[in-house]
This record gives sequence, structure tokens and C-alpha cells, in this order.
Amino acid sequence: MTAFLQGHDLLERAQETHRRLSEFYDRTSDVVTGAREKMLLEYLSRHEARFAKSLKEYCRTGSPRILRTWFQFAPEDALQGVLAAVTIVPELTLDELVQIAVSLDDCLADYYDQVVESAMSEEIAEAFRELRAEERQEKAELLKNADDLKHI
Repeated sequence: MTAFLQGHDLLERAQETHRRLSEFYDRTSDVVTGAREKMLLEYLSRHEARFAKSLKEYCRTGSPRILRTWFQFAPEDALQGVLAAVTIVPELTLDELVQIAVSLDDCLADYYDQVVESAMSEEIAEAFRELRAEERQEKAELLKNADDLKHI
């Protein structure tokens, strides 16, 4: 854990993570050969880019109380370890891509959980609970969309 960051720092880290994920899904889409797999990756890339844009806007216009609050400890970025473990090959299947995406979503949800646990006020905890809930909703949508793609 890193010592003493403000709420806006944590949100900027999350925003950067979503931006990196969007780029990761774009690069992966350039490598995989399956049409359904490309469709899923394009969907994931767009979704992550929208999430990053939303967080960037919140950093600009959000509650000063949340943005300026100090956190004694901030969670580390576990995402890099998951990304480093992924081998991108043209033959990646839909199921393998879903497994990768779920692992990455779980990293983000864990990040938000750690921020909630260290929050000094209910307002701050609630803001990060909402982000965690969005990650869980994203995971549910991913699983539904992947299942739909299997039947195309």
C-alpha cells in the first residue's frame, strides 16, 4: 500500500486503469482471429473507454469532499500482475477471453473494496461502493453478452 493519497488520486488511478484496459482489449482484438472474439473485445474496449471518461469527468466536477479527502493508505494496483500473466495468441477462445476479463474486473472490484475499507466517512465509502457496484454490473453484462455471442 502507498501512504497518503487523496480521493482524486485514487479516482485518477482507477481512470488510468480503465484506459489501460481499453487499450489492452484493442491490442488483443488486433491479434485474435475469431469474429465473435473480436466483437467481445471491441465491446469491452468501448466500455472501458467510457468508464475511464466518466471517471475523468468526475475528477473534474465531483464532490470536493471526496476528491480532497486524504487516505492514509491506498491499495496497490494488482491489475499489472494479471495482465503480465496473460498470453495473447490468435487462437484465444471466447471462454478464455471471458475468463481474462472477469479476472481483470475482479481486480478493479477488489481495488474499490480496499478503498471502501479505508474510507474515513460514509460519503466517501458510498462513492467507492457505487464504483464497485458498477464493476459487478459490468461483470454480469459481460457474462450475458458472451453467452449471447456463443449463439451467433
